[in-house]
Amino acid sequence: MQKLVKFGVVDKDVVGHPELSMGAKALYSLLCCFKSKTLDQCFPSNTLLAEHLGCNERSVTRYFKELNEWGITSRRQTGYDSRYITSIHHGEKMRKHPTWNPKEGRQLSLPNK
Repeated sequence: MQKLVKFGVVDKDVVGHPELSMGAKALYSLLCCFKSKTLDQCFPSNTLLAEHLGCNERSVTRYFKELNEWGITSRRQTGYDSRYITSIHHGEKMRKHPTWNPKEGRQLSLPNK
């Protein structure tokens, strides 16, 4: 089983994205806690993710679909044992997405203190 660390580094543009659901943002944040220190990849199962998020596996699948559509994550199956490798793109693909346009208010800017 892959170890979950107590914190993860997240991309502000992803967690502040106004069109992503809170569930997708929570999943992204959790994946950042699972990711390898050297690679932007992780291997948790949908069952384990659902347990940590307090939801069911169908919700996890729906949140992954959202993240994949924006180019924030991608998943591929490893062989025939139903395990997945999840790659985290930290928003660089999201910012290239055709509907991502900061000038139209699609990017959340945090107030300066």
